[in-house]
Formats: sequence, C-alpha cells, structure tokens
Amino acid sequence: MRGTKQAKLHQQRGDQEAAEQLYRTNLARLDQYASMQVAGGAWAATGDGLGEGAPGQPGGGPSAGPPVMGVDAVAALLFLAERCKDTGRLAEAQSFCERLLDLGGPHKEKAKALA
Repeated sequence: MRGTKQAKLHQQRGDQEAAEQLYRTNLARLDQYASMQVAGGAWAATGDGLGEGAPGQPGGGPSAGPPVMGVDAVAALLFLAERCKDTGRLAEAQSFCERLLDLGGPHKEKAKALA
C-alpha cells in the first residue's frame, strides 16, 4: 500500500513525525475499512490481508476492540508502539501493544518486549 511505503520511506530518512502521521492515517483507514465490513454483515477474510477491526481514530490514539490484521496494520502498530514509547506516551504505546498481542503471530513477542 502506498501509505505504508511512504511511511517506511520517511522512517528510513529519519523523519519520525511524518512517518507517525502516515502510519496513523493508514491504520485509521484500515480500521475504517474493517468496521465497514463488519457493519455490512458480510465480514469474512477478503483476501486483502485484513481481518476483524474496530473504528480508528485518525490522528488520535489507538482504537479499542479487535484489531485489523495484515502486514500494513502490523507495521503501523509496531512503529506506533515504539514511537509512543520513545516519546513518553506510555499509555498509548500500551494500547498499540495490546492490539499486537491480540493478533498473535511472530510480532506478539515484539509487542511483549515493548509493553
């Protein structure tokens, strides 16, 4: 996805603020897409890498509830958890870590280390 690629590029260039904003925007979009799927009553794996989700909060904190799944969502959650922890926003970092833990998989250990 374009948003994730742009966020990674900013991250590699050291522009953490721009990367954070792009990851937040992308995560909110993924959450919104997943919540529309749930609201439509037709939620199932669609082959696009998404799973269950809850409405996001663009520019705000992480959303509560079941997280979206997929490579882009995991990248955003990992980055945002680390960024929030590094900048002293520990409650917000904890929320992102909890979403990662809910996903399971290999990133679960990274989330445990961050929490």
